[in-house]
Amino acid sequence: MDTNEDWAEKKEQEKIDRYSSHLGFINCLSDREKTSWKASQTNFTAVVRGSLHTNQFLTRLESLRVKNKNTREAIRNRKVQKTLSMSDMIFKFF
Repeated sequence: MDTNEDWAEKKEQEKIDRYSSHLGFINCLSDREKTSWKASQTNFTAVVRGSLHTNQFLTRLESLRVKNKNTREAIRNRKVQKTLSMSDMIFKFF
């Protein structure tokens, strides 16, 4: 849960660990086939109550070449809105 200060960091590491073999395989295959592309991983983690690390989220969007600040903010706002909407739907079942 996001009450734990390092929850997002732990989730981040879990995602890195979970997909590291996939990235390794893709990049190894690329090297073997002498292609010019490389795979990388960009994680986006929104925590249980819809919060996220804003600077980290925006920086990751920028790394995906989303250069326009207003576009990055719109994507961030939509992500938080959707996460809260899903949480609300889940809570209605309880």
